Amino acid sequence: MTRYIDIDNAVKFHIEIPRGVREQDFLEGIDFALKNIESEPMADVQPVVHCVKCKYRDKMEFCILNDIFINEKDFCSKGDKLDGDEHDTD
Repeated sequence: MTRYIDIDNAVKFHIEIPRGVREQDFLEGIDFALKNIESEPMADVQPVVHCVKCKYRDKMEFCILNDIFINEKDFCSKGDKLDGDEHDTD
């Protein structure tokens, strides 16, 4: 399964140079890795809301936005979270 990352968080990390490795070589390796990560194409993904957290879910587990019955594993890109957040990040 493809894993998606937040590139801004991926490039913020603590660097500790291992023993026996020249500092310049290590830093060049880190620079090379960061350039490759940043050059990766953006994933074609869309934010979603899980139905159990959506304001369009009624007490009968029915989505009033899409006119369908739902369960706790369902999600869509059209919903709005109950707490006011726009999309799920889970």
